[in-house]
Amino acid sequence: MKLFLRLFCVACALFATAPAYAVLKIDITQGKVEPLPVAIPNLSPKNAEGEQIGQDIARVVSADLERSGLFRPISSSAFIEKITPQTSIPHFPDWRQINAQGLVTGTIQADGEKIRVTFPCGTYMANSRSPARNTTPSAATGAASRISSPTKSIRA
Repeated sequence: MKLFLRLFCVACALFATAPAYAVLKIDITQGKVEPLPVAIPNLSPKNAEGEQIGQDIARVVSADLERSGLFRPISSSAFIEKITPQTSIPHFPDWRQINAQGLVTGTIQADGEKIRVTFPCGTYMANSRSPARNTTPSAATGAASRISSPTKSIRA
């Protein structure tokens, strides 16, 4: 009888207890995003007319990326390698040495009323190439905005 009473008490204890519920509440009020260090050298001019426009476009691209808050342009005084129109593949160890995790390069050729901007854009993990686009000098700022915004489609 004592055994039956003990089993009865254990069974009652098992079935009479209510399951415990725990509530986990997490409030995320802000994140911490570290801007990606990116190198943006001046666009390499293929002729003398394109030198100033190449500098202007690089400056606009740098400002656009910095304003996004996702990128931190590296000062050009830290650059080890000088990108030229003949630089087909950058020497990535030089860019890694200055902690650049992204590199935006390009060439520019001014031809009277039109300029031709070629900007392959890539990182060390994956490279993507963008086709050359023709634009007028008055639209150089628009070309710079297109370079700095890879999510937008680019149409000539």
